[in-house]
Amino acid sequence: ILNYARSFVQQIEKGQKLIATGKNIHKRYSIGTIKTFKNFIVTWHSFEVKTGHNIKWNDLDKSIYKELVDHLLNESNYTINSCGKVIKTLKVICQAALDDKIHVNIEFRKPYFLTLSEDIDNVYLTTEETELLEKWQITNDETKQRAKDIFLLGCYTALRFSDLKRITSDHLKKGQNKRYTLTMITQKTKEKVIIPLKPKGLEILKKYDYQSPKIEEQTVNRLIKSICKDAGIGDIIERKSVINGETKIKKYPKYSLITTHTARRTAATQMFLSGIPSLEIMKITGHKSESNFLKYICVTKQQTATKLAENQFFK
Repeated sequence: ILNYARSFVQQIEKGQKLIATGKNIHKRYSIGTIKTFKNFIVTWHSFEVKTGHNIKWNDLDKSIYKELVDHLLNESNYTINSCGKVIKTLKVICQAALDDKIHVNIEFRKPYFLTLSEDIDNVYLTTEETELLEKWQITNDETKQRAKDIFLLGCYTALRFSDLKRITSDHLKKGQNKRYTLTMITQKTKEKVIIPLKPKGLEILKKYDYQSPKIEEQTVNRLIKSICKDAGIGDIIERKSVINGETKIKKYPKYSLITTHTARRTAATQMFLSGIPSLEIMKITGHKSESNFLKYICVTKQQTATKLAENQFFK
């Protein structure tokens, strides 16, 4: 299995294996997806070290599945969703090897071979918290300033970081109303999005000669927590997690949970709470179904009820 997984990654990196997208259209695997497969190889190798042998295709059965889940959740402290991602990736590799006639074992299709998952209450910044971050002044630290600026751009546009870092003046279009939009084809979905640009977003881009601030995502993820802490974003958040097989509730300061992806959730959630219809926001975020979009945004039942109360239907 490990040998095939390594060969599989080499082939998708070179474009020798493509994804079928329907209507006989094939496309290359994205950089993010390739990274997922590479991470799987590391995880699977550590699992084989733990078991003490190279696992072959015929070895895949219910006992191996249970051993893998136990290794991930109880010994490696993976969350349920991270464990589920490993299993999902394994099933993709199993299917690819089956298609290549490498093996005939279809145990991975059995009902017991579950892709585990759990709902996560992800965080977003409220309007008030976004304003705190906007007002927080950073002096004598250009890297931190860039991290703050590109994070705020994400809060204004709902773009993924992979698209945020690509913004140039070519993506800016000025309409008849003299307002600017960001127009680009997103890297992950290859779909065209047209996003009205907030004046605050335009001000940030002006600082960098109408380009996004140049900074790596890992650097932003490292710095944005301390930036948000200094800006006063410190509410306590409760989160459910699985540690050593037990479900536990832990409390975290909000700033410690903030990553680059928080900016995208912030934009989508604030748009929704401000009254923009879901289907219109989905044209920016790229969600295909409203049900998945509503799971994605961070809106409580009380917030939804308050928003709906303003609708003419309830008056």
